[in-house]
Amino acid sequence: HIVTFFLACAVLLLCIMTAAAPVKFPEAYDAPTRHFLLIGMIGMFLGAGFFAFLGSQRKQGNRLFHIVTFFIAAIAACAYFAMWSGYGVYDTATKPDRFIFWARYVDWLLTTPLLLLDLALIAKCDFVTTVAILGNDLLMILAGMVGAMVPAPYKFVWWASGMVFFINVLSHLVSQLNQAAERLSPSTASVLKTLSTLTTITWCIYPMVWLLGAEGTGVMSRAMEVGIITLTDLVAKIGFGFYLLLNRDSIEDADSYEDVNSGKRPTSELV
Repeated sequence: HIVTFFLACAVLLLCIMTAAAPVKFPEAYDAPTRHFLLIGMIGMFLGAGFFAFLGSQRKQGNRLFHIVTFFIAAIAACAYFAMWSGYGVYDTATKPDRFIFWARYVDWLLTTPLLLLDLALIAKCDFVTTVAILGNDLLMILAGMVGAMVPAPYKFVWWASGMVFFINVLSHLVSQLNQAAERLSPSTASVLKTLSTLTTITWCIYPMVWLLGAEGTGVMSRAMEVGIITLTDLVAKIGFGFYLLLNRDSIEDADSYEDVNSGKRPTSELV
């Protein structure tokens, strides 16, 4: 039901986004910007296809990680296609031209909770903790999105607010990582540690680019901003998905480990 909800939201928001007045494509973009957006689109589409293939090789009822990870890549692919084709982009009509990529925020609103959901499933977080992590994440993205659209100095207040929520997300990740070392098998704890570290490092790049790019001070060129975000997205989503799904059997070891030590029903039957 959670995955279906996110998919429905993705379709609705992308339809609204593409209905907005587009920038003039391809003239409005410089060549590096177009190329980076194209790389992002192709990379996400290929990643989604590969994740779907891996999921098709799993037995029925044991594909939750594959389904969630597929939607992460598929939603991002649609968002990059919208940006590459000139839709979902807001032209602020300022000199020099300052574009706000709305599709980027639609992508993050839908995919970052799914990434965190993957981590929560691996760490076996309880429902309250999972809601707290996802809630802080959504508020973080919304704060950044609103901040991108309002003038200074208010935009920086929104950025600072988003950073507060971001710190809350990181604190939950660190806390769950420490607790997981005690309740999970060594192999699963290792997977969780790697993915949490990858997520923390890549996510720290986004607010810095926001601050220096078009949303913030505007000191960074559009091509550099788009390039950094695209490469970071590919690592944070496709790199994350590759590592998670290729190490999926290590997580199943954790189910046996928990089952033997606590007598609980293996969660591999569910995920």
